[in-house]
Amino acid sequence: MLPNNIIQKNRVYAPIIVGITLLLVMFLLYPLYTSHADTRITIAGLEKTKLDKQLKIDEVKRMQALFAGSGSSDLKAKVEKYNHRFNSSDIMETIMVNKYTTNTQLSPAQIAIWSISINEWKKLPSGLTLGSVWFTLSADTPDQVVDYLTYLTTNSPLAITIDTINLPLDTAGSLASSTAISLAITLGVYYYE
Repeated sequence: MLPNNIIQKNRVYAPIIVGITLLLVMFLLYPLYTSHADTRITIAGLEKTKLDKQLKIDEVKRMQALFAGSGSSDLKAKVEKYNHRFNSSDIMETIMVNKYTTNTQLSPAQIAIWSISINEWKKLPSGLTLGSVWFTLSADTPDQVVDYLTYLTTNSPLAITIDTINLPLDTAGSLASSTAISLAITLGVYYYE
């Protein structure tokens, strides 16, 4: 059996050793516990954000399916006008190669175009980009100019608007039978880039 003074010493040291052990365990494990708790909170927040975003994505996909299935061809055609990149060749073709500007075997072209300038312009807040096209044209009658500009703004494959028309219109003759006109015009071409 152990002597009494050794048992007495063990009784004094035992609470000190247990206390030091508890302090060491607390100082070592507490930071691990707090980082684990913070990580769980962060993960819970991220999962909530992920769920919210997934719900938004599902809503957008549902709307896309709704529009794709029941969207009118007119709406699709209008949206398709914006769905291209800036390409000066396409713009030149739209403006200069159409039924108004090309000769046929039976008749000359209704519209003559010269001095054309095409510029990429600026990005708009909507995400679209606006290009600028400046040119001069001449026609035999004002109605031909109106028909041509109507074609460009409504029936062309690009989204084109009339920005400016330089006035006064230059009429080539003062006789009532001669109504030939020429004018300078600036068009806006919208595209998505």
